[in-house]
Amino acid sequence: MPFFEQHEKTLAIPLWVILLVDMAKQRHIAPDKLLKGSKLFLSDLSNPTLQVSHQQFSRVIENISKYLPHSDSAFLLGSRLYPNHLEPAGQAMAHAENLSDIIAAARHFHYQIFPFLFMRNESTEQHQYYIFNQAISIENINHYQFICELFSSLLISIAKQKQLPVSRLSIRFPYPAPRHIEQYQAYLPCKFEFSPSANSLPTFSSQKAYHLALQIKLDKGLLMFPLANANAALIKHYQQKVPSTTLKVGFIHYVMQQMINRVRSKQEINADWLANHLSISNATLKRKLCQHNVTYQQLFDMVRQQHAVFLLTEHNFNNEKIAENLNFSDITNFRRSFKRWTGFTPQALKKAF
Repeated sequence: MPFFEQHEKTLAIPLWVILLVDMAKQRHIAPDKLLKGSKLFLSDLSNPTLQVSHQQFSRVIENISKYLPHSDSAFLLGSRLYPNHLEPAGQAMAHAENLSDIIAAARHFHYQIFPFLFMRNESTEQHQYYIFNQAISIENINHYQFICELFSSLLISIAKQKQLPVSRLSIRFPYPAPRHIEQYQAYLPCKFEFSPSANSLPTFSSQKAYHLALQIKLDKGLLMFPLANANAALIKHYQQKVPSTTLKVGFIHYVMQQMINRVRSKQEINADWLANHLSISNATLKRKLCQHNVTYQQLFDMVRQQHAVFLLTEHNFNNEKIAENLNFSDITNFRRSFKRWTGFTPQALKKAF
């Protein structure tokens, strides 16, 4: 199957762990504390062929949250990755002619560049949107926040080094404003906002990640903005050095993509159809989803909620049009589902944003 699961050791990111260990040491946190429970040892990290699992990296992030709460570790890691620590794929991006080429490279080499999130794009007449969800497993909010901070810092690092006008892009984070807001202000010299808080935000459990996605918005004119250090020959050179491994995506990425395709085409989708599509039994599908910290209904709700919020806040659709897009039989059912998903009525959420 064209996906990998959270327990599989397929991620070539030992440099990421090394950088985090160094940051922790600088803050007087012993490496063994940062690696505790991950089944990784300091001696392992010197192996250039080392591959780790999502589970192992998640445990490192959990330890960072425990020993360095509210630190800027994610922002620091993101700012240091590009281009050298992203290997040949990062070097290929470093010589792109425009932002459109960078995005195409990021999409093609996402497994090598940033395997923890998957991207889909939406657009309006004036703006292009890139929407990111967790790709491998649905993790708790601390983990999701770390990944979002890491990715946004990496994005800004790329923009700065390519002399891209960052004032023309904005980031919407999928959670309410955190306590360490000053770090966002220090590391992100662009427009950014957070998702509104309700009395009961939609979570998979009290500590699971929110249904909303990380959203990057930019005006379409930025896509062809000429970038510094462009070199087509170097791009080709480094692209040829990217490992020609079979293209795989995270398990959650694969399942959500099937749901997104069916929702967009207004085709019926249910657990039976998905299990049959994956050539597994319903019981196996349920077990796999449980191993990745989610249920079928929760993922299906995520897909519909994100589509509904985008149509509401960016396309300014009314309830009737959104309900029709999501194939709801009537507006009352849609409004009831929207309130369950978000903690808001559609109009209250629009006002909150």
